Order: sequence, then C-alpha cells, then structure tokens
Amino acid sequence: MHPGSAHLGRDVALPQPTVHRWLNLLETSYLLVRLPAYAVNRTKRLIKAPKIYWGDTGLALHLAEAEEPGGAHLENLVLHDLLAWRDARVERAELGYWRTSIGEEVDFVIEAGGKLLPIEVKSTTRPRLADATHLRTFRTEYGKKARAGLLLHTGSTLEWLAPDVLVGFWVAKIIRLDGKRYHQGSEGEKFRMRVIVLGGAGNFGARNTGVTR
Repeated sequence: MHPGSAHLGRDVALPQPTVHRWLNLLETSYLLVRLPAYAVNRTKRLIKAPKIYWGDTGLALHLAEAEEPGGAHLENLVLHDLLAWRDARVERAELGYWRTSIGEEVDFVIEAGGKLLPIEVKSTTRPRLADATHLRTFRTEYGKKARAGLLLHTGSTLEWLAPDVLVGFWVAKIIRLDGKRYHQGSEGEKFRMRVIVLGGAGNFGARNTGVTR
C-alpha cells in the first residue's frame, strides 16, 4: 500500500500527470485499489489523499518475494474482506481510512447507519492497549458518533481490551501451489491465498462492535 500518488511520484521520480495516468490504468485493470480518506475534520487537520492498496495480495507477496504476509499484506487482505462485506450489504456503507497531519492513523473507518466504526490491523498474536492508541484518539475526536474500536490481530483472542476497544482475531493461510520453494532467479514462488475469516473483519466487526461499553 502507499499513501498516495504524490508520494509515489517523488519515489519514482516521475511527473504527477504520468503517475496519475498509470494509476488510473492499474485501477481500471483491478491491479490496485484506491481507498478514500475519511476527511470529516472536527479539531484536527486531516490527510485527504486516497491510500493505494494492491488489488491482489498474492501478487504483492510474489513481487516482494515474501513467503508469509507482513503487516502491510495483512492490512491488504483485510481491506478486500471489508470491500466484499460492503458490496454485499443492502444498506449503504462507506469505507475509508483516517489520518491526521501529524501521523495519527486508523487503518479503516466504516461509516454506516450514522455511526463510525474504526478498525486497526496489527500483525501480532498478543495485542496490547498501546496498539489501540489511534483507535482511542479517533473515538475521542468523533465522540458519540464513533462505535467502540475494533483491533484485528493474528492470534486467537476475542475480548474487550478496554471499555472502548474490542480485540478480534483474523486469520489468513497461505498455501504453496506446488509444495516446494523456488530458487532466486526463477519465475518466483506462487501462492494461493485462502482467507479464513473467523468472525473477522466484515460481519463480526460491524455487528459486535456496535455494543457500547
């Protein structure tokens, strides 16, 4: 994922019109997803540029020559689960991310039914209250409009970490198609992503974090 085309243009030393044209082509080809910012500001200055994610997490893993998903890959997987959940709903829901100008960030924000559900994704099996700092900042900023924050992780814990933070588990398994590793310089290792959502980012998050504690 990448914070936006401006940063990307600087990274690859290309003019903004060229980067914008290429990103549009990649998005049209379903190779990337642009996640809009939740930019309703109350007291903080917010980043309004969309965030860029891979359209295929398996491709991202292949290009990175990674055998297991890291934090960014996990976030990408959860995004696609949330997009599928959103598109399957009868009632309208908006999905975005939240980031302030000083770097406070919440990975995903669901807006539905007049309420906001902030979601943070952490590649850890033992989430701590410190992992929910920005979730709590978001809830302070938006008050009663914000539901309890959802902190997704790779462990097996399902509990209230604090009165305003629910910890839930999200599991993804990676399966090698051929059962063996490739050496560097070959076509690379191919992966099939089999996502197992155990009360995960979609239905679980939207349903159970509606409980005010």
